[in-house]
Amino acid sequence: MAIFMMIYHHFFAFPERIFDEQMYWNVIIGGHSVQQSIGLLCKICVSFFAFLSGYGLTKKYEKISFSEIIKKIAGIMMTYWIILIFIYVPLSFVNGICDVKEVLKNMFLIETSMIHPSWYVKFYVEVIIFWGIYSRVAKQIENVYFEVAAICFSLVLLNIYIKESIFLHYVPSFMWGYIIAKYSIYDRGKRKFPKMQYLINFILLTILGLLRIIFGDEIKGLSLTSFIVPILVYFLVNMFHYINERKLRKIKNTFLIVGRYSTYLWLLHAIFQLPNVSFLQRISYWPRLSILIVMWTIILLLPLSIVLDMIIKKINLRLFVK
Repeated sequence: MAIFMMIYHHFFAFPERIFDEQMYWNVIIGGHSVQQSIGLLCKICVSFFAFLSGYGLTKKYEKISFSEIIKKIAGIMMTYWIILIFIYVPLSFVNGICDVKEVLKNMFLIETSMIHPSWYVKFYVEVIIFWGIYSRVAKQIENVYFEVAAICFSLVLLNIYIKESIFLHYVPSFMWGYIIAKYSIYDRGKRKFPKMQYLINFILLTILGLLRIIFGDEIKGLSLTSFIVPILVYFLVNMFHYINERKLRKIKNTFLIVGRYSTYLWLLHAIFQLPNVSFLQRISYWPRLSILIVMWTIILLLPLSIVLDMIIKKINLRLFVK
C-alpha cells in the first residue's frame, strides 16, 4: 500500500514532471485536478515507510549492535549505488544530462538530482543511527508514558539545533513504530477493546483524516501525518488478516510480492520521470487511468526488481557472510 501511494504521489502530485498531460485522463472539479489532489494526499507514504521501518527494526532487534547498524546502512547504500550506477547513470549519460561530478555528489547523497526519491536513503541512514543510539541509552526504560516523554524531549532538543529538517519532520513516525512495537500497543488494544477496536479505529482515522484535509500536514508545527499513520497501519493490518482468513490467496500473494520488492520499486520508478526520456514515461502512462497507471508501473518494474534483488543478495553474502 505504501509503495502504491508513493508512485501515485510522484506520478500525479507534480504536473511539471509530466511531459504531456494528454497521456492520462485528468479529471478537473472546481478548477482542481482530482488526480493531483489525491497525489498530494498520498504524500503520507513517507511517514508510512518511516513508521514501518521503526516497527520492523524494533521487532527484529531487541537491541541492535554497532556492527548491525553498519550492516543495515551498508545494505541500503549497496542497493542504492547499484541502481544508481547501472540504471540511472547510463540513462542520464545517453541523454547528455549527466557528468562525473554530479554522479559523485549523488553517490554520497550530497545531491539527489538523479533519483529524486533517494533523499529517503539519507533519512534512513540518519534515523537508524539515531534509533541505534537512543535504543541503547533507553534500554532500561520499561514505561511507555515515560519513554514517549523521553522521545519528545529528545526531539525538542534536536529541534533547537536543527531547523526545518526533513529528519525531524519524519522521525516521529519512525519512533511511533518503535514505541508500538516495543510495548505491543496493537495487541494491547485488541485485548482491551475486543469488540470496539474497529469502531474506535474508524472514528480516530476519520477525525485525523478530516483534520489533515482541512489544515494540511501540520498544525503549529505538529505533524498530523505521524498520528494518522499508526492508526492507518492498524486498519490495513486488520484488512490483511481478513484477506488471510478468507483465503483470498491471489490478493494476499500480490501484497506479499509487492511488499518484498518495495525498496527496488521505490528507487526504480523515478526512471519514468527522467528529463529528456519521454518515451519511458509514455510507456508507464499507457493505461491512461491513474490507478491502472500505478499498477502497470509496478508490473513493469517487478522483473527488474527481482533480478536486482538476486544480484544484491549474492553481493551481500560475499561481503557480510564469512
